[in-house]
Amino acid sequence: MIDRALLRECTVRLRAAGKPGTGFFVAPGLILTCFHVVEGVKESDKIVSVQWTGQDYTAKYLKGFDRSQGDLALLQLVEDLDHERVCLDEDLQPEDKLYTFGYPQYDDKEYKVDGDPRDFDYIDLTGDEYPLITFQRGQVQPGFSGAPLLNLRTGKVCGVVRITRDKRSDLGGRAIPVSTIFACFPELKPKRSAENPFIPLSGGIDKPDKIFGREKEVKEICEQLNSGAHAAIIGESGSGKTTLLWAVYYQAVQYLRQPRKPIYLDLGGIFGDVDFYEKFSSSLNIPVQKNHRERIRRLSQELENRKILLLLDVVDDMRENYFSIKVRRYLRSLANQNDPPLRLVVAANQALDVLFPDSEKNDSPFHGICHPIGFSGWNNEEAKVFIWNRLTDTGITFTEAEIQNIIHQSRQSAEKLGINPRKLMYGCHQLYKEKLNA
Repeated sequence: MIDRALLRECTVRLRAAGKPGTGFFVAPGLILTCFHVVEGVKESDKIVSVQWTGQDYTAKYLKGFDRSQGDLALLQLVEDLDHERVCLDEDLQPEDKLYTFGYPQYDDKEYKVDGDPRDFDYIDLTGDEYPLITFQRGQVQPGFSGAPLLNLRTGKVCGVVRITRDKRSDLGGRAIPVSTIFACFPELKPKRSAENPFIPLSGGIDKPDKIFGREKEVKEICEQLNSGAHAAIIGESGSGKTTLLWAVYYQAVQYLRQPRKPIYLDLGGIFGDVDFYEKFSSSLNIPVQKNHRERIRRLSQELENRKILLLLDVVDDMRENYFSIKVRRYLRSLANQNDPPLRLVVAANQALDVLFPDSEKNDSPFHGICHPIGFSGWNNEEAKVFIWNRLTDTGITFTEAEIQNIIHQSRQSAEKLGINPRKLMYGCHQLYKEKLNA
């Protein structure tokens, strides 16, 4: 998904045979524009001047289709550049808001602008053999030809600006739809990926490049840790607690005033005190001692000279009989010091005072020192962006109605808790599989 700012980074100024125009990156080194922008290039060299980020480059005309066949051209950049590129998508719905960025030519030669933005409203497609997108409420001048038309709802480019309806008013213009782009250049159409992008279906997301959102929650947790407190993430199963712990694991270094080594431990996979101390020691590269008392002594000794950010997942499992009160009290004592070796972030399904009632039999290691942060599922917009991001370059699209249905089915038990990410992931996984097999 791309936004207005990223679209600008994908857009280039073109000049061919003295005529101005616009183009944009659709693949590494490939620029898409209108054929009529470059039709005047010399057959001998087929060179087009390109300006991007204030620098001059050159491109060669690869192939194109004249006005009667689609009015599209593909250029190959001569220089090897590291650049962003747009995502193309045919999805267009009534009342979609559109945006473009291009390089118009003004009648006033003294008036120079290094690129100009425009907002439009989508109307409908024309009835031509090669239908065009008709849009209004924005001014299109010469030079905008070849500019990318961004659908702000999907975050993907839905067309290429071709002509104006009136260059002196805001009647808008017309654009070549993505369906025509794919018909002319099938190599630009994303191949259908057999690998379902909507995974994992259980557990959290532990790959930093796959973690979506949660920046606000990560900052809130780190602010709490910087204030000298510890944090708790409380939410129902599948609400994203584990993924948030991993987000803290990777991103805390940006926000913590005192550097700490992050350690993630899943208590759901730890069976009792001995196993806990062994895994904790191993995560710190401390040799595991055979004697249990010596193991605890060595761990405590090592922690005196370290600063650790301990991320404990599924602390609900510490209620089980194989976790003793001693290990709970050990954690609390480490976290409750004036300058503690540990800062704790714990995740649980239930509030800590309910999960661990303060009593002789059920000693609570976290209640009172780990303060809950504001945590809920995704809202509608976040869910949509997540889906669009996962569908990028898969060659498969979901309709707005399909997305809304999945969102509706994914709401948590209480409306105020928002959308359950795991339920959403499962719904998207199933729909993707159906479309892939269709």
